[in-house]
Amino acid sequence: MSDVVGMRLVDELHPPRPPRQAHPKGGLRLLSQLARAGSTGEGRQRFRLEALEVLRGAVPFEFGFIAAPPSERSFLAVLGASPAMIRLLSRHARASWAELRDLRPRAEGGVLQLPGTPTESPMLRLLQVDRPVSSLCIGWFSDDGAAVVLGRDLDPIFRGPELELLRLALPVLTLADSHAADLADSLGARLSPREEEIFAYLQRGYSNRQIGLVLGTSPLTVRNQLARLFRKVGVASRAELVGLAGGWARPPRSDVPS
Repeated sequence: MSDVVGMRLVDELHPPRPPRQAHPKGGLRLLSQLARAGSTGEGRQRFRLEALEVLRGAVPFEFGFIAAPPSERSFLAVLGASPAMIRLLSRHARASWAELRDLRPRAEGGVLQLPGTPTESPMLRLLQVDRPVSSLCIGWFSDDGAAVVLGRDLDPIFRGPELELLRLALPVLTLADSHAADLADSLGARLSPREEEIFAYLQRGYSNRQIGLVLGTSPLTVRNQLARLFRKVGVASRAELVGLAGGWARPPRSDVPS
């Protein structure tokens, strides 16, 4: 497990909360909160962090993250993890996702619990390098495009009602996640730092190939990012985009996120 991929990590550290039992009657409130978090238009990255916060209120955990197939646009949303754990998750992102994919057939109703006792799970052993982990609860989005991993340090296992709450939440989580991504690419949505970089290079006369060379990506990826730019800004062509006032642009930086 030594693969390294370029990822932007988002982490919000919070003090541990005392373990408490989930209440099945709170399922409707949980679904409502998840749906509302996905309708704000702040994008998939922000939604996934908010979704972890919402889930922690219903299914208590010490740390959690939402993982997706590593790619150029992958974001690992992390809640309650230490900087050391974030580095481990980033460094072994490809191998961890491969394990999550292989574990999927074992999940009942899309949810699987891994006890922290000696196990054949490399991901669990990786996490235990940073801290004691008593158990992991894993839930797969309905489209298998992402997985949410919740971890506990002390409480021995996730109880039946808690697992059922996560099963109940997964379809809404999937739909809200997709909706948040759609809103992030719609007219008037905020430009990402990478899109602002591309806009700045366009105004300087760079071609797609030149932008790709500068940013270390392919011309095809640049073209796809331009298509999202067109939708957000409300233009139909490259010429229209370049002709706009430079309100979105900013000088290119040397620390361009990948």
